[in-house]
Amino acid sequence: MKHLWEVDHPYYMNEGNYFRSGDHVEYKNLDSFLRDWGHDALDIEYNRIHRFDAYDYAERNLRESEFEITFYRVIQRKGFCMSQSVIVPKERESEVIEYLRPFYEQERKIWEPFTSERTEQIQKVQNEVQNALRAKS
Repeated sequence: MKHLWEVDHPYYMNEGNYFRSGDHVEYKNLDSFLRDWGHDALDIEYNRIHRFDAYDYAERNLRESEFEITFYRVIQRKGFCMSQSVIVPKERESEVIEYLRPFYEQERKIWEPFTSERTEQIQKVQNEVQNALRAKS
């Protein structure tokens, strides 16, 4: 499995909110970020992370033992975007992955009709219908 900073996402997203300033916050460490944005501090259904971008130390002029990650959120009930950047020691990457996992699972629920399992179910039904139509003719 790739490290978070080894993933190259297509295109990019602006930090913060295009329509107003102050909606991007930079954190110097993971603990202070988790105090403000940890799972105990918010409801993931209303504060969705829809994208993250992680950068290795050389891309952000950090120590070799660190990476930076930016979380892009949609605050659904208020209808605006915001972001947070965090400097994280590489040995704590697994904590970031576990932090992101519930957001990933939430996105999977939203996009459920497009999951491979669902697509396979649809394909199976379509094949059964086509076979039944062929058998009739």
